[in-house]
Amino acid sequence: MNKKHIDIVLPCYLSPSDWKELIIEAFEALSNLLPQWSIQFIMVNDGDPKISQEDFDFLGAKVPGFIGISLEKNMGKGYAVRKGMEISTSDHVIYTDIEFPYTYQSIYKMVKLLGENNIDIVIGQRAIVPENITIPYNRKIISKCLRNFNKLFIHKSITDTQCGLKGMNQKGKEILLNTTTNRYSFDIEFILQAKKESEIVMKPMSIALSTRVAFSNVSLLTLFKESLSLLHILFKNLFSKYERAK
Repeated sequence: MNKKHIDIVLPCYLSPSDWKELIIEAFEALSNLLPQWSIQFIMVNDGDPKISQEDFDFLGAKVPGFIGISLEKNMGKGYAVRKGMEISTSDHVIYTDIEFPYTYQSIYKMVKLLGENNIDIVIGQRAIVPENITIPYNRKIISKCLRNFNKLFIHKSITDTQCGLKGMNQKGKEILLNTTTNRYSFDIEFILQAKKESEIVMKPMSIALSTRVAFSNVSLLTLFKESLSLLHILFKNLFSKYERAK
């Protein structure tokens, strides 16, 4: 039986101490869940000085098809994801975080949805939080505000734009590669660009957080920078609509 192929892009910066073990574990778990799929991990080190070529060589010996590249300096998650997408050659591709903060079952569901339906883009929506996970109060407030904002201005059925698990086919990948935002808000630019394309089928999917997830507080500086990035994306989107209407 010919296997289907999927690439999983892993942007990485300030990696957890057990990141290599996590990749090996994830590959084994997903290979067992998806025996009809050939899975390839593409890791993009976004300027983390602790990660070396020796680490990549080690994973290359443990994980079939593993690809690891390092950027000379930290460029931002959006930039790192696009670099991984450029390397991807499979018909379908997913990106997620190197900590694998979402359950393997959620990744399995996303792969199946991409492979068995006429869907171009699947957007993860964080819906299930394990009881042992504590979410800082400021994150809860920010998340609630952002979800309401997204519903009003981004997409009425995709309120969790920042979920770090998204999958797509080649048409979806082409849209993502045309984004220009380097920071975390690149996800919003991606969804807005996809929303403009009438032939693109984009679907939200409920996913579950892994029990290993640990949330930290969001600093005011980070919040300020991301807010500026979001405003830039929105103004650019409005300007493009105006240009098309002329």
